[in-house]
Amino acid sequence: MPNTQRVEESNNVIKYYDCHCHVDLLKESVLQECRSLYINIVAVSTDIKSYNRISELRAEGLVLAQQFLGYHPDSITPDNLPYVKRVLDLVNENKVEGLGEIGLDLSLDFSQYKDLQEKIFSQFLEIAETKNLPVNIHSRKAQPHVLEILKNYRINPFLHWFCGSKKQLQEAIDLGCYIGFTPACLKSNRYDKLIKITPLEFILTESDAPVYGMSPKDMPMLIERIASLKGIPPREVADTVKTSYLKWIGEI
Repeated sequence: MPNTQRVEESNNVIKYYDCHCHVDLLKESVLQECRSLYINIVAVSTDIKSYNRISELRAEGLVLAQQFLGYHPDSITPDNLPYVKRVLDLVNENKVEGLGEIGLDLSLDFSQYKDLQEKIFSQFLEIAETKNLPVNIHSRKAQPHVLEILKNYRINPFLHWFCGSKKQLQEAIDLGCYIGFTPACLKSNRYDKLIKITPLEFILTESDAPVYGMSPKDMPMLIERIASLKGIPPREVADTVKTSYLKWIGEI
């Protein structure tokens, strides 16, 4: 029987959450190790192929917190619209646990299809609102546009790997967005100020693995880094992230 439950542990063991991870691109041994380290993983997909691979990993009993279905904005082009439609149809026809990775990417290589990206993003958000699904959002070089679109929907959004300004951070929080921080902050102080000013209850930890060599196994160090910047115990950070995760996915 597939193991679709989150990792359970005794009360004296800290539970960790990686809220955005491309598990279809990871070795199974890494996922098995995460299980032993009490690291729960939200598996995002970027297309049908990645979603199907994640489904296979679940069938093998490897631990995942949630399995999300999405289509990455980098791949949204006129030629790929039939594949986008397949994903949207699958979401509409089946019970899925969340939507992601979805969103906008307005970096130089992908901005030519801005209007098409916005159209598809809005279609996903309409489904999320109708089905009350959490969303996992990509917003590279597009924070103002994403925030403006989110104002039109009543959903539970998570801004994965947030890189916006302080003003955009406040706008996101005012919209009820959870803010994602990755192990990138272990190698750079670029994110220190954002972490310090983000209310703890709006922070979710993530790896975006295997991007830049990051791993869900980095979650304990990420929790310690956030705790250090906040001047509070790591367990307080981990417990708050757990509560925020459960609120995001609608379990509390």
